[in-house]
Amino acid sequence: MKKFSPLTFFIIIIGFCVAVSCGSLLSNALISTGIITNMEISTPQCNFFAISTANCQKSEDLNEQKNFLQQNTGAGYVKQLNETFYLLSGVYANKADAELVKNNLSQNIECEILTIAFPKIKIDGNFNSNERLVLSNCVNSQTSIYTALYDVAISLDTGVFDLEKAKLQCNTIYSNSISTKANFETFFKNKTEKNDDLKQLYEILQNNEKCLSNLVSEQYESENQTFSSLIKLTYCKILFQ
Repeated sequence: MKKFSPLTFFIIIIGFCVAVSCGSLLSNALISTGIITNMEISTPQCNFFAISTANCQKSEDLNEQKNFLQQNTGAGYVKQLNETFYLLSGVYANKADAELVKNNLSQNIECEILTIAFPKIKIDGNFNSNERLVLSNCVNSQTSIYTALYDVAISLDTGVFDLEKAKLQCNTIYSNSISTKANFETFFKNKTEKNDDLKQLYEILQNNEKCLSNLVSEQYESENQTFSSLIKLTYCKILFQ
């Protein structure tokens, strides 16, 4: 068996290191130019804090209280957790805001704060820079829409926006959602049947559009629900449905 001299062994090691370095540099160059990216695209797992004004074992038993909330400014969204159905009046991104609202409501009605885990959305694969940008907007679409609708609802409730201004803002949110979904379809619609993660993400985008379409519908006129209530009901459906 042929033996390697120390010099030969050293040259082999140096050559291996150079090859690895070149491969790394090439990969980084391709990534920086947008040719390839092999990184996870995801949202962090987070919690939302919902105000519940009633709960029971049957959802239909909440109908009367749900109607009362929706005639005012509450969402009136029924959320099931384990074996119990809860009636939600609003949802908050941080607990401090939820505590403040709870303290105000508790003067007139019994309520509690529910911590609801929002699942992490994750997409793995090789994507160029344009695809990554599209996917990043898509995986963050639910929380982005929630934040935008939350701001509109607060502005409407506090008189910063009148009804017309609130509806115009909701139209803008809806238009952005349509654009996000269209961009996804351009790059990934043909891949959804072979990729469960992309399929699930597309279903989320479709639900976003459906919920927002109802919100901005010109036919929406209801004596049984205020527009502020409908905004909050919409973001509940986008987050939890």
